[in-house]
Amino acid sequence: MADQREVLDLRRYGYDVAVPIEGTIVEQYGKEPSPLILLFDEDHNFFDGIRQSLCTACALIDLGVVDIVGVEGYSGDARDWFPKRCGISAADLRAQLDATGSTDSDIIAWGVRCGFAQVLAVLRPETLIVGLEDPTAYQEAIERKRESERPESTRRETDRLIEEAIAEVAEEPGSGGGGTDLGSWMELLKRRIAEKACSQVTDFARNQLDGPRSSHFVSNLRLYRKKHGCGKATIINAGAAHHDTLSGILRQEQGWSLVRIRPAGFPTLPGPARPPREMTG
Repeated sequence: MADQREVLDLRRYGYDVAVPIEGTIVEQYGKEPSPLILLFDEDHNFFDGIRQSLCTACALIDLGVVDIVGVEGYSGDARDWFPKRCGISAADLRAQLDATGSTDSDIIAWGVRCGFAQVLAVLRPETLIVGLEDPTAYQEAIERKRESERPESTRRETDRLIEEAIAEVAEEPGSGGGGTDLGSWMELLKRRIAEKACSQVTDFARNQLDGPRSSHFVSNLRLYRKKHGCGKATIINAGAAHHDTLSGILRQEQGWSLVRIRPAGFPTLPGPARPPREMTG
């Protein structure tokens, strides 16, 4: 069967470009002449999704659509933070890899677990890649996340979720009077707990972690675009829950066009969280 890919058609935004992508366009609005932002959803443990986003980013950069890429977890220009983190500039590392005959696909396969930001810096070292984090807001978000993951906090939340799920399932039609066998009841209970856990993770991320950070993202993006004279489209790569908040802010501000892309096979439930790390930059 032929590979069926969705086409990212950017003509309404002023670019004579239609690019096949592996992911799905889950949201879009606006039109030329509003500046275009492309949100690339990420699950940090879904490495094939990161690969897809890297491929799409390279295609758009090579076509001259994008002249700045914003990322989470970093602050400032990649030309500053990449050498601090990796001990070599991205341009020099790319030159070394080119000398070995490495292709874009080789570099992605080799480095995808290092994350979108670092790998794209090597793939396209001439592209402006900037960390959009505000250091203070980012550190506060990390501290809130750490507090939520303390054993005592986790136990309390787990107990509460289970109690709520049992109460709700007990009220389902057929739950009483022998209308539902034990196996079916347990499956329903497990599904309800999973749904509640997913909702809790999403709500916590949106309200406690990503709300304050997203406002800084937009402010910093404006500053970098102005500072570097960027007039083309912007890619922002961040967690999907973060983009829920960021998209809402961009809509409220108006004056932006937006296309949001989610990789094919994107997980429907959050995977195990990576431990928080210190911000680079």
